Amino acid sequence: MSTAIQGGTTTTATTNPYQFPVASYGAKGNGKIVYDGQMTALGATLTCATSTPFTSADVSKYVLVQGAGSANAATLVAQITGYISASQVTLSVAAAASVSAAGVLYGNDDTAAINAAVSAAVTYGTTHSNEAEILFSSLIYMVAGPLVQGGATKGNAQIPLPFVAMTGPKLILKFTGLPDTPTVLYGLNSTPQVSGACLVCARSDGTNNITYGAASVIGGYTPQQGAGNSVFSNVRPVFTGISVVVPYNSTYAGIDCYGCTGMCVRSVSVNAFASPSQVTNPSAGISSANRYAFGLRTPTLSNDGNIIIDNYAAYGVATGAAMSEHISASRGFCVYCYVGIQGFSDANGGSMVHASRLHYWCCEACNSQLGFLAGDPLVRLDIGTFDVDTGSGSTPYTINDPSSQGWGEIYLRGSGNVYTFNGGMSKLKVRSGDQLPGIWGSPPAVPASGTAQQNLSLRDAMVYVTGTMTAAVQINGVSTGSLLAGGYLVPSLSTITLTYASAPTWAWDLL
Repeated sequence: MSTAIQGGTTTTATTNPYQFPVASYGAKGNGKIVYDGQMTALGATLTCATSTPFTSADVSKYVLVQGAGSANAATLVAQITGYISASQVTLSVAAAASVSAAGVLYGNDDTAAINAAVSAAVTYGTTHSNEAEILFSSLIYMVAGPLVQGGATKGNAQIPLPFVAMTGPKLILKFTGLPDTPTVLYGLNSTPQVSGACLVCARSDGTNNITYGAASVIGGYTPQQGAGNSVFSNVRPVFTGISVVVPYNSTYAGIDCYGCTGMCVRSVSVNAFASPSQVTNPSAGISSANRYAFGLRTPTLSNDGNIIIDNYAAYGVATGAAMSEHISASRGFCVYCYVGIQGFSDANGGSMVHASRLHYWCCEACNSQLGFLAGDPLVRLDIGTFDVDTGSGSTPYTINDPSSQGWGEIYLRGSGNVYTFNGGMSKLKVRSGDQLPGIWGSPPAVPASGTAQQNLSLRDAMVYVTGTMTAAVQINGVSTGSLLAGGYLVPSLSTITLTYASAPTWAWDLL
């Protein structure tokens, strides 16, 4: 029998020997959120005059205050150092910006207790059936412990995943809360939201460390410590009903599985602690130094081919999801991120041999809905339905592929056929579900002789040319061998070049 906290009450629950409730290791899960926080810039007094939630027992608890970290709505992260009254406490860090009616999230640090449960689960799994489960209740767990860097875990995380040698049996490690957690704030919400089994990062000192890698709340073996090129920790984490909350403009990523052999996301959300109105311009709100901080990063190249994402959501983080190969993803949603989906291959310079398939993914109000890093080797990624909007930020792009690193097929929906691209995207086949087939009423004008015209209709087209050429018609710069008028197939984003003495005419039939 074990004691667990469920719904704020203490209950007695029977667990199997392979299950390890974090409450049994001392996790309090006593995080509390109120929505009437008030602070004055340069002042360290936090006032909650309406909710009056504080007691003297709150001294030393960790706290997040919405928007008080900077003028760009960054979250203030601090500790409660003094009790004044039920409506006022003193914090260890002064506000950088004045706020009112702000979300305030605070509680005791549960990092050590969660790590103790993880350690016990790892010990059981490696000595019994190679599978164990860490259980969370529907509570708010503050994670304020320091990063565990390098050493036995070879990572850089507050809750480190174990390092398991490739020569040993694979360890399946489950993190289980409620079965349907992914939460995305609706555009009319005026306050941050937490739900389900929620792990709240209450630190602001993470970096993309040159020695240990990106700081994360939950994370494993990093490329900076040697992961990659078929070198992994032989562990497969499985996440069900887990929500991670990070400060807005955070120096912490959510979940990092880069160096794991496998990964399974049944239901996960990674959300920033901010309201929609505060994160509508991610290029301004998320500083360039923090744009490495992803919500989720999948295993890198040459993983075990067993990477599954069933239901995932990211809100207000720098990169919603960083994805490599062998992924089968059913559904995902990234909103108010600097980059919604970031395709990547290998930190050591390897090109992707295999591919990934996203069945339905929605990215809205991101600066780039889909991005490929310039200079990153080839990334193979197919998206069955990519539901997007026009983007948000200084230079919003539907697809940002400056060096044509993306290779795959993408079917776009949702923006009324108004999409913006950066780069040639020469290896991508992009189609629009918003452009109707048939004769294109507003085709591009015939360009100057010898000038390539790209098919930006986002549908394959038959281009019917009337006139006389002086050199063979070219498709994507390759000669068709024909100077004749007639129909030429020009796939989406491909080019057609006409060379002539007298300008021909043409008509475009979208297929």
